[in-house]
Amino acid sequence: KGIIGDMAYVSEDNLKICEENGVTLFAKTNSAEAAAAASALDEGFSFRLHVKEGGHYTFWDYRRPKLFERNLGWRVDHIWATGPMAARSRRAWIDTKPRGDVKPSDHTFIAAEFAW
Repeated sequence: KGIIGDMAYVSEDNLKICEENGVTLFAKTNSAEAAAAASALDEGFSFRLHVKEGGHYTFWDYRRPKLFERNLGWRVDHIWATGPMAARSRRAWIDTKPRGDVKPSDHTFIAAEFAW
């Protein structure tokens, strides 16, 4: 089983989003959200199984100029997998090319490949 979608989840130990011009931006979450997400993450998580480093985002807010060009975003779209499904995960990636199109969505695609 898996959960896929825009969940806007940031863990309590990873609230810092980015630093811009000496200003640190933070995400907001609450303890109930964090506990539910931590419980789900205990089962498995496909993207972080394959991509360990930060700087990979799926959302860039239009209200702040040139966030996409400066790669200052949020990873709010997720693919979470149960333990057995996560074990079948072969790779995961974020396709940022569509976000660079004319009049794009503020989100881009996250994808994963699983062995069956």
